[in-house]
Amino acid sequence: MCQIPTTGSRASSIQLICNAARSFKNTPYKHQGRTPGAGLDCIGLVMAAHETAGVEFDLPTDYSRVPRPALLLKHLGRYCHTVPVQEMAAGDILLLKLRKFPQHLALYVGENTIVHSYQAARKVIEQSLDPRTFKQIHTVHRLKEWDHYSA
Repeated sequence: MCQIPTTGSRASSIQLICNAARSFKNTPYKHQGRTPGAGLDCIGLVMAAHETAGVEFDLPTDYSRVPRPALLLKHLGRYCHTVPVQEMAAGDILLLKLRKFPQHLALYVGENTIVHSYQAARKVIEQSLDPRTFKQIHTVHRLKEWDHYSA
């Protein structure tokens, strides 16, 4: 189960998560990396940003070895539910299809902007959801626990 702190509000926790993700900008990309400042992959970034706000959950370490999104979607499904793209909100986790299969995570930080650890950029970057990137959104995921958490 996902652990969410019992103090503060959902909005303040989401703001902490988004601020943490932004603070990791320029951290080197490192496959299976989980260490802010030293190296993060896309999953490591999502987990580290959430941990900063006291939100803990676990995702598979090497989902990329599975030639389809099944493993990553299975793990996301344990902690999250999908929401329509039109209802995307700060703190949501985006599963992107950058290549043949949807295998890349990004954190939506609001204002049409995502933060992700992108292998091609070799670092954590912040970028706007331009039309091309928007089309790459496969699914939008929101932590189930937010539904039971004070706004």
